[in-house]
Amino acid sequence: PDLVFTGTDFNTDEIEYNVQVHTDNAFGQKNFSAANEFSSLAAIFLKPDGTKMYLGNFTNYGTAAIHQYSLGTAWDVSSATYDSKSGNVGTYDYYGTGLYFSDDGTKMYSCNRGGGAGNTTVDQYNLSTAWDVSTAAFSYSLNVYSTLMYPSGICFSNDGTKLYINNDSNSTSDATYQYNLSSAWTLSSATYASKNVVVGSYYTTARQVAITSDGLNFYNSCANTKSVYWYILGTANDISTAVYQGKVLDLGSYNNMFALFINADASNIYVSGGTGATNNTVYEFVPPLLSKFSATNDATENSAAEWNCGVSCFIKAGYFGNFSANFLPWPVNE
Repeated sequence: PDLVFTGTDFNTDEIEYNVQVHTDNAFGQKNFSAANEFSSLAAIFLKPDGTKMYLGNFTNYGTAAIHQYSLGTAWDVSSATYDSKSGNVGTYDYYGTGLYFSDDGTKMYSCNRGGGAGNTTVDQYNLSTAWDVSTAAFSYSLNVYSTLMYPSGICFSNDGTKLYINNDSNSTSDATYQYNLSSAWTLSSATYASKNVVVGSYYTTARQVAITSDGLNFYNSCANTKSVYWYILGTANDISTAVYQGKVLDLGSYNNMFALFINADASNIYVSGGTGATNNTVYEFVPPLLSKFSATNDATENSAAEWNCGVSCFIKAGYFGNFSANFLPWPVNE
């Protein structure tokens, strides 16, 4: 079908449209229910090769745990089976949120959203067997209370030298903070970098944070709006250079969307959700394939472009350049 995009080209120059085409209509249709293990899913992490998935069951003090699953098909959550392995983090995480692993699978991290001077931490666990969560043992607790009060999500730069922490105060002061690690993946070497980006002017209850491997794109999930938001970093891995781009996914039909995981190249997105008061399902979203075309409009500030995708498809699209349009953006993989 012919697809027509309309918008305003403020500079009346060439516009590069970045169109995403997904032809198999599988966008968002794959999911996995962890109801047999728990009902309070607040964190998701997938092994870099997509063959293992870890889900955080964060309920209250003493019972929070990380559960491990194997994926028969890499990155396909519908192929997940429970490994009957878990690691308890409730001893140190009064109300745990956030989940991350080092690149070699020998370290695991969660954060304690309990509030107060003693319960505002990011915690490190060492795994004696890589990627086996049942071998996790507590190692170190990084107190972040002097910087933020309600850590709700964490992620690391690709090399493990930057830590990003979301603060969910349910207010316009919600922000993402950056810590630098002098020794990669070692929390005891972390210090506040005096860098942050305030997100509360766009949304509150910022939960999980994710960053691409090149350090140029980061994302936040919002519990209130049940949406995912996108930022571009002017300097790789420097959160203070983040520029807000907009909402990339609106998941209003999914209740209790707390957890978010985006893999290194942003080719797969995973969020948690459920019905009613439950929150025990992982939903997989695969951003549509990207194609590009350019259009030149020198005559007027009001521009339009047409493109025939040649297949039966539905579209989400993005843009580069000084162009405003009524569609959702998504980073372009060159």
